[in-house]
Amino acid sequence: GFNVWLMDVLEEFGFRDLWSPAGATVTTAFAVAALFMGLAAAFTGPWIPRLGARRIYFCGTLGSCCATLASGASVEAGSLVGLYLSWGVLYGLSQGVAFLAVLTCCVGWFKAYGKAGHGVGWIGFCLGIWPAIFSYLGPAAVNAMGLASSFYLCAGVLVVAAILPAFFICMPDEVACAAPPTGDKTRVHREDVEVASSTSSPSKGSTAASLTDLQPDAASLNEAKSCSPESKEVGPLTMKQALLRLDFWIVWLQFLFALIPGFGIKYIISPMMINVFAAHERLQTAASFIFLVTYAVTRLFSGFVVGPCISARLFTRGLFAIQGVACAITGAFLLSVPSGGRDSEPRSDSFAWAFVVLISCIGMTLAGTKVMIPLLSLDIWGSANLGLFTGLMYSSAGTAAVLGPVTSWMALAANGDQPSPVAVAVWFCCSAGSTAVAVLLYW
Repeated sequence: GFNVWLMDVLEEFGFRDLWSPAGATVTTAFAVAALFMGLAAAFTGPWIPRLGARRIYFCGTLGSCCATLASGASVEAGSLVGLYLSWGVLYGLSQGVAFLAVLTCCVGWFKAYGKAGHGVGWIGFCLGIWPAIFSYLGPAAVNAMGLASSFYLCAGVLVVAAILPAFFICMPDEVACAAPPTGDKTRVHREDVEVASSTSSPSKGSTAASLTDLQPDAASLNEAKSCSPESKEVGPLTMKQALLRLDFWIVWLQFLFALIPGFGIKYIISPMMINVFAAHERLQTAASFIFLVTYAVTRLFSGFVVGPCISARLFTRGLFAIQGVACAITGAFLLSVPSGGRDSEPRSDSFAWAFVVLISCIGMTLAGTKVMIPLLSLDIWGSANLGLFTGLMYSSAGTAAVLGPVTSWMALAANGDQPSPVAVAVWFCCSAGSTAVAVLLYW
């Protein structure tokens, strides 16, 4: 949701209505946080089994709080370098550490119950719905307290929200009673066997019958199999071994090319709405809210659908195809909008809302693709390497999170104050080409 917040930061540094390549230096300060988040996640994965998720989560949350406070101080002092170091580097690293700890634990718990995708889906939903709410709360906090104070407020909220999880976060193997329930019938038969064995020696026939009842039935096995990704178990690998695998780099490049368009929209929705449609603040906020709500719901939906209904690989292929078509349609739409949608006619708002619908479709594919990162890591490299490969794959997402906003801002700068958004339309067409490359690599 900080894309609405971003406009106030741009104003603070004198770039709010100045469409120049130099404006990318401000937006990149926020986007580069995603890069460092991915790098932190890549190096955090192997340490989760050694240090424990709770310690790693605590360190990451503490760093995020300090980074938010330092970012507020940097904005107040007008220091762009300070903003890069505090938000771009420290906040990104801290969030990567905390996020991977939460993700690994959540996927581990849900995987124990045969529903690994549900864990990813719920995390994605939470990570989308709170930014959506911030689309309204962020500008309200800035108007009430000022820009720097809103950073300090966010740091306080972060601390309060992180206290409870810090006490309970853990992996399933850290809890003695973490085995999934086997049903009342199985429990009763287990008790019967224990009683029989303690009182007398049962007959051969009765023992065989009791042991047969203890085995899970075919329906239960089929359900568990359908609710979890088809993982190909691979033994634990070191980071060096992982980086030498060709299949890893192919998947890494696939996600890089596929994620660039979505991040290029997600991080600068408000500047894009202003540049193309001269949108007022309410329309910017509404666009951000709609984009992020659909983003959150799609992440939850993807987590619930993948496994029981469709495989992670097939679902990812469909997402890539849908995104390519959506980017091409958006580019063609912008070329056909009269006067770039900036005229004062009522139809201008109609064009703006149509644009919001189109970019929300791209946001939905971005959401689904991000959910697939841990699920494909589990599917391709097995649960023993979940943390390692998920972290490494998030470095691809972090790279895309920098390249996407930088390239889309350059399109806004090229468009400038021109009435026809040709440059932005070309960027969407190039995004369709980038997605096509991801599709070709996938095949």
